[in-house]
Amino acid sequence: MNEYLPNVTIGCPISNRDYLIDRYLSGIYNLDYPKQKIKLYFLVNNCRDCTEQTLKQFKRKYQSEYGNIIIERYKTTSKQDKRTIKVRQEIYKRLADLRNHILDQINTEYFFSLDSDIIVNPNVLKELLKADKDIIAAVINNDKILDPYGELPNVRSNLLIKYSDEEKKRTGITHLFGFEPDEIVEVDVTGACVLLSNKACKETRYGFHDQGEDVAWAFDAQEKGFKLYAHTGLVQNHVMCEYQKYCIENKCQNPCTFANMTTKGEPVLVYQYKYKDNVIYPNLARCAKLVSGDKALLNN
Repeated sequence: MNEYLPNVTIGCPISNRDYLIDRYLSGIYNLDYPKQKIKLYFLVNNCRDCTEQTLKQFKRKYQSEYGNIIIERYKTTSKQDKRTIKVRQEIYKRLADLRNHILDQINTEYFFSLDSDIIVNPNVLKELLKADKDIIAAVINNDKILDPYGELPNVRSNLLIKYSDEEKKRTGITHLFGFEPDEIVEVDVTGACVLLSNKACKETRYGFHDQGEDVAWAFDAQEKGFKLYAHTGLVQNHVMCEYQKYCIENKCQNPCTFANMTTKGEPVLVYQYKYKDNVIYPNLARCAKLVSGDKALLNN
């Protein structure tokens, strides 16, 4: 039945994922999909660790199994991600350039845009293809560690909708809450784990938005007549911190808490990305101060 399955490119911009790259690649390798129908494309940008070497090792080992494996180096000027407004603007603009470069390379029927901090389940690609949409995403969790993800509708995901609050005189976008499990729903914005048709790749562009390049891309897609969908039955593992697994295994009793955010009256727990002494949410205490165990593992 392989001839009835479309050819798909899987990939993303990638940099400094040494702590996660093996798990990321294992997720891709274990997809329930013929490897000869898959082309892997990784755009390595300003990498300072062993991520590129690991990708090349994977290519040497599995090149013969896949339709193709391409590793391209794309050098840009960048600053360390300290999540200040000015640096964030530069990062989002750079990511837009990187993602547009990848879109320009897609010559397969579909592109599975899979960010390098997402560990996919084996069935995700086939199930997304079954939906027969130009743009459809799987769901990832952007708030807290849930195993299983039974409470996902009550936390922030990668699914967003536009809103208008007349009382507060403001407009914008917000996370979609309370969606039903195992349904295909229409959304205004999504990202991180998205299947695009070749047509969508050719006609949509990433750009700058202060909430991320995915937002600019989603708005551009809608302006060009595309509808964005998500399959709420396909929930993938989003590894939000280098030490997430360590924190869970050591039963951290006081995990990072997102300031002033609650779900059902309880604080929303998050495991923040860590960039040495800087984190996405600078008002939060560092993981190293909260996790019992080998502090030396965290202090790098």
